[in-house]
Amino acid sequence: MSKALRVLRVVVMRHAQSDSNVRHGGTRLVLTGRCDGSPLTGRGRAQARAAAAKLVAEGLADFDAVWSSPAVRTKDTAKLVCQEVGMNSEKIVYCDLLHELDQGEWAGKRRHECYTPEVLEQYRRNPMDFKPKDGESQREVEARMNLFFEAMLLPQWKASKKDLFNVCVLSHGFAIKCFLRELLHVDPADTWKIKVENASFFVVCRTEVSGWQIIFPQIPRPISLKSKL
Repeated sequence: MSKALRVLRVVVMRHAQSDSNVRHGGTRLVLTGRCDGSPLTGRGRAQARAAAAKLVAEGLADFDAVWSSPAVRTKDTAKLVCQEVGMNSEKIVYCDLLHELDQGEWAGKRRHECYTPEVLEQYRRNPMDFKPKDGESQREVEARMNLFFEAMLLPQWKASKKDLFNVCVLSHGFAIKCFLRELLHVDPADTWKIKVENASFFVVCRTEVSGWQIIFPQIPRPISLKSKL
């Protein structure tokens, strides 16, 4: 009789609504990037709890580990999720690899002031490597997200010896889009079109013989992940 394959299952969640998502017209108007000091709104806290309830209902909340970006908005979301699923929030591990795209000198500035017609043309010519001064490119974000999954999660899974190792990873909108872009083979020029709403999540799995596969939700392309509130 063949031995059952060991499985690494990862719930990938975007932080819930934060102050920067709504202040000054939200991220559609202002480039937030890694600007910190943006706590969750009341709606965001409700979103985080609703997402946790959904995880419990789907049988996905028995976490062996929880990882989070160190930004306030992701830390707050991670703590609320742990609280709702009955996990000690002191077990959350914070990792810089999960941080949002670094907007460099553009951070905190209005989008239309930065993305002039000339800048947009530069982006269209090379969307993977375009970046603001002192900021990050899409290629760099994608590389560090992949590094997190390969260098941080895989060793933890292999060391666990468990048949099913269940992890929750909390990150940011564009960082998650970069991870999904490669997974779904989306054109780099269209990465921004992937919709990842606040407190939405998806689940990826891999085994000892297969790469990453999205198993929940069953969604068509272009991918659109919605929150519960």
